[in-house]
Amino acid sequence: MTGFSLTLYCFCRLLSVLKIYMGVVSTLNIAFASFTLFAALLQIFVSYRKQRDLLTLSCAVLSCLAFVHFCLMILCDAPFGLSCPLFLLLKYQVVISQVVEIMMLVILYLIIRPPNKIFVFLTCLVIFIFMIMVMVIPDPVLFGDNATVRYAEVPVTEKVLMIGTDFTVWRIFKDLTAVIFISVSFIFLFKKSDRINTRTRSVLLTGLGITLLSAIYDQFVDLGLFHTVYIFPFAFFIYYLILTNIPFFGIINESIKRNRADNQQDNLQHLLNHGDFIFIQLDRMGIVEKVNPYFYALTGYHEEEVIGKDWFEFFIPKKDFYKLQGAFVEVLDSEFHPLYMNPVLTKNKGEIMIRWVNVRTADRSGKTKGSLSIGIDITDIIRDNEKIQAKLKEAEMLIARLTSKPGQD
Repeated sequence: MTGFSLTLYCFCRLLSVLKIYMGVVSTLNIAFASFTLFAALLQIFVSYRKQRDLLTLSCAVLSCLAFVHFCLMILCDAPFGLSCPLFLLLKYQVVISQVVEIMMLVILYLIIRPPNKIFVFLTCLVIFIFMIMVMVIPDPVLFGDNATVRYAEVPVTEKVLMIGTDFTVWRIFKDLTAVIFISVSFIFLFKKSDRINTRTRSVLLTGLGITLLSAIYDQFVDLGLFHTVYIFPFAFFIYYLILTNIPFFGIINESIKRNRADNQQDNLQHLLNHGDFIFIQLDRMGIVEKVNPYFYALTGYHEEEVIGKDWFEFFIPKKDFYKLQGAFVEVLDSEFHPLYMNPVLTKNKGEIMIRWVNVRTADRSGKTKGSLSIGIDITDIIRDNEKIQAKLKEAEMLIARLTSKPGQD
């Protein structure tokens, strides 16, 4: 069993023990707080490694806020027996939820990047104003003079603090904030964007749909039709998981693609270093920028005798100098000679015949900057072909003599 598996097993066993003594809701709050704390630390580390990436840093802030929210739920829950002003607890539950919703909208914006930034700003500003109003409005106005609280009974004799079913301004702010958040999120996701694929959009819509259904369910709880706890915070946690994991999986996919590209580059470099062919890179002026080891082995040159030298002046026979320079210009201008054959001088002034495959290169702006060529030594093939042609000629001459009439030569 690995260290991570052992840690996860011990954590699950601890939660099962806490469930017996503290109840389901309190245990879930502890699990959620632990997860969000771990996620915040991981996201801060990833953000630092990615030069303080704004999206990852925003996810870290959201995780910290979620951690504070669940810690508040834990510390003020009934099993701990802590005395906490009941209406103050309900007030700050809404305030923290509003801050979390603002951060979720910010993260969704950073993922999708919709063109209308003003719309995002105004939405966050409205929720922020609601948050300030909840904080400054006196409790008698926010909850009403005759406001009551109740404890929802859940299994394992657990009690969860909830406000009474009476009409309150507090409930208006809570519900209106949820409606704005869900509506704006749906608008973001239904707008076309090239930054997310269909699968990611579907997952986000699914999480948002669960959040919407939980908000509707909580309305029935507020009306007293269902005698359970609010499930909106738990649906919120699911949406939080989806929203914060999209950048994380994006980083993983980016890392996989980068590793794959690095492996392909390593394989290509290994092929260039050990292949039985010549690789040469020239700039626009015909100066040698790079060659592979096989060229040195084939011609007898050393690196300092090749790199930075004029290819046509030092490595092409003088009789072919102007012809090959013209062909090089045509490669750069129109890639006219993708296949070419010409002799190359060795260090001992011998000649080898090379069959080339040529391609011009360009910079990021599209401007031609030189050429890449891969060549195969066909000297022995040409020599063998010349020997075959010579033997065939000798055979033709012999046949001609054998079949000639006496006195005819």
